[in-house]
Amino acid sequence: MKLRHKKAAAVLACLCILFTMAGCGKGKEIVLTTGLGKNDVFQIGEAVCTLPEAKYLLMQMQQGYDQVYGKELWKQTVNGNTIEEYAKDRVIDRLVEVKCMNLLAKDRQIELTEEEKKTASDTADQQYAALDEETIKSLGVDQESLRSFYQEFALADKVYQELTKDVNTEVSDDEARAVLVQQIFTKSESVANEVVQKAQAGEDFAALAESYNESDEMQKAYGRGEVDSKLEEAVFALANDEISDVVATDDGYYILKCMNNYDVDATDANKVVIANQRKEDAFRKVYDPFVAGLDSELNQELWDSVGNAQ
Repeated sequence: MKLRHKKAAAVLACLCILFTMAGCGKGKEIVLTTGLGKNDVFQIGEAVCTLPEAKYLLMQMQQGYDQVYGKELWKQTVNGNTIEEYAKDRVIDRLVEVKCMNLLAKDRQIELTEEEKKTASDTADQQYAALDEETIKSLGVDQESLRSFYQEFALADKVYQELTKDVNTEVSDDEARAVLVQQIFTKSESVANEVVQKAQAGEDFAALAESYNESDEMQKAYGRGEVDSKLEEAVFALANDEISDVVATDDGYYILKCMNNYDVDATDANKVVIANQRKEDAFRKVYDPFVAGLDSELNQELWDSVGNAQ
């Protein structure tokens, strides 16, 4: 059950969550050129991402992935791509965004305090100490570069916080209200008319759903702005235990039974989603125009040569 966002496949969602930081989104698209150094994965503006940085983040992502799903799924495919290929794309997206946010920090004169630098450096030192000699050699990282890496991530986070600090995150109950329903979906109008007559005559709704529902979902929490306006209007007009008439949408026909016209848990969760979206919108209003003016280069051949991080 979710509100205002689409679920990805569980594996892909895990990979996104592992390195999601406030403000994360699709990074600037970078184009293939040949003007980079042999150890540079990409350059955007005056910022360069080196191969050790990218390999280190890929390793961190894979380790987090392995802890949740195990190494055996790393080579599995989703939509034609292996999980490893997906992870490598996300690594580049994330690093592009961090580099851009550091450039934006310079433009906006946002800096880390000495205490913030120390916190990031201490984290880097702890992570470096946990690496064995073979991994250090394989990645090509050193302690000082890892400190800079963690400080860049900390600065990116600070930029996001600074750009969103004035956003109003108070969300009303009405705006976030979620309604929990059981539903029967069919693409046949005649079937829908037959089912609604049975439901409104008192036949067990769950049993009817078991027989007639053509959707994977039988129970769902709806929030505002998620679906066809006709369906939303019908959902939010229902009282508890009330059964709707047939609701015709572009996709097909719905019959709804209201289980809870004010789902507190789902409403509270939706408040968080709405507040975060407001912050994301405020951030993008500044970030996207700034990034659009930056030149970029990608050494695709170098990045393609990187295989399994472990």
